[in-house]
Amino acid sequence: MTLDGNAVRSVDRAASLLLALGDCHGDAGVTELARRLGLHKSTASRLLATLEKRGLVEQDEESGKYRLGLIVIRLAERAERTLDLRSIAMPELDRYALVTLSDLVRDVTVAYDEWRFHAVYRLLYEYCGADLSSFYLDVLKDRLYADAPDSLGRRSAQTVLATMLGAMVRMVAPILTFTSEEIWQVMPEALRGDIVSVQLAGWPEVTIDEAVAAPLRDAYAVVRAVREDVTKALEDARTAGLVGKSQEAAVAIGASDEAVAVLAARPALADLFIVAQVSLRGGAEAVAVEIARAEGGKCPRCWNIRTDIGSVPAHPDVCGRCAAVLGR
Repeated sequence: MTLDGNAVRSVDRAASLLLALGDCHGDAGVTELARRLGLHKSTASRLLATLEKRGLVEQDEESGKYRLGLIVIRLAERAERTLDLRSIAMPELDRYALVTLSDLVRDVTVAYDEWRFHAVYRLLYEYCGADLSSFYLDVLKDRLYADAPDSLGRRSAQTVLATMLGAMVRMVAPILTFTSEEIWQVMPEALRGDIVSVQLAGWPEVTIDEAVAAPLRDAYAVVRAVREDVTKALEDARTAGLVGKSQEAAVAIGASDEAVAVLAARPALADLFIVAQVSLRGGAEAVAVEIARAEGGKCPRCWNIRTDIGSVPAHPDVCGRCAAVLGR
């Protein structure tokens, strides 16, 4: 799309007017704005009338002065919002999930700007399949099902999922107009606020400090690569009748010293692989995975194999984690 000279001047004047309103702390009359921009008062009035129709400015009925519209204010707030993951008390996996979401928003935004709608579809499709379904949501199920409703882990997961929903429904809105609107209308009011339509919700901003994001990307690239090897070994073990569900498995992993260092530094590594136990051995040239049946019993509440079932007398039939939840 090419704008002619008049259109460019109109856009430039509108942008300058909005900036002038901001400089006036969002409260100024026509005469003041015309003076600041060097425009005739009638020209400034026409611009303000056009912007008001689009909700970008609002006029106070009593004073007649103009202020920035709610849409502009919300967009400005989003533009200033940066997630400082170092100050957020959430599990590392959730922080990594926000990094993948931030990367998706960045890439989808670029694809839209370049009119590559097929790339938008592909990015969203691959994100839902590889990052969410095959990894994050797969790992997250146990925490959502079995942790206490008000626990840090469960609330953190819900926060990330809410952030993902809010971002993704906005990103699909330009190409799935009706579907995104249907989603928006059934989203919790706390996520929608007073925005009546997804088409008025603005563009998502999920910005994360690269100094925090880069180490998480590097670490989980190793985790996910090894996880693929573990998943293949588990499938072979199921076929051989050694285990049924992955939660019944004890996994021994041989890998390079560098990879083992990364894996050992991850909290709850067994949860990431959805197995009962994990042991690590360094010094290997390539990743090698051995599967055995895990020791312990099956907790009837979380269905995980645990060695501490019955450790809490008040709840003798479940594992220690589930007993702590039930004892609240």
